[in-house]
Amino acid sequence: MTSFWEINRFVSTPQTAISDEPFVSKLLRTLRYSLDTNVTTPAVVLFVYYPGGLFFEEPVYNTSTAWPDDAPIIRAHDLGDARNREIFAYYARTQPDRMFYRFDPAATPSLTELGRARDLAAGNKPPVR
Repeated sequence: MTSFWEINRFVSTPQTAISDEPFVSKLLRTLRYSLDTNVTTPAVVLFVYYPGGLFFEEPVYNTSTAWPDDAPIIRAHDLGDARNREIFAYYARTQPDRMFYRFDPAATPSLTELGRARDLAAGNKPPVR
C-alpha cells in the first residue's frame, strides 16, 4: 500500500517519496512542500505569471479537494488589483478570516502576505506591488 503515491507521500520524506510528476519542475516541487509550512491556513495564494514564462509549469491547480473553498490553501491567478478585488470580496463574504498571499517568482521574497480577506475587501490593507 505504501508504494502508491497517494499514501507514499505521507510516509516518506520529500527526497525519497515516489513521484507522480509527469515532468521534473523545481518550481512545482518547491511549492508542493513549502506552501504548507510558509502560509497561515486557511489561505489563498495568488500566483503572478510573466509572459515568456514556462506556461507548462502551472501552479494553479486545486486537486486536494473537490471544491476549492474546502482546501486549506487555494491557488489562484494574480489578475491584477482590479480583478483581485473580486476574489477578496468573495472570500470576505464566505470565509473572512482566509489569509491572502502573493507568489511572485521574480520578487524577493517570492511569497508575501497581503492580509485577511475581510481587510483586503474593505481596502484596509491594499496590496502592494
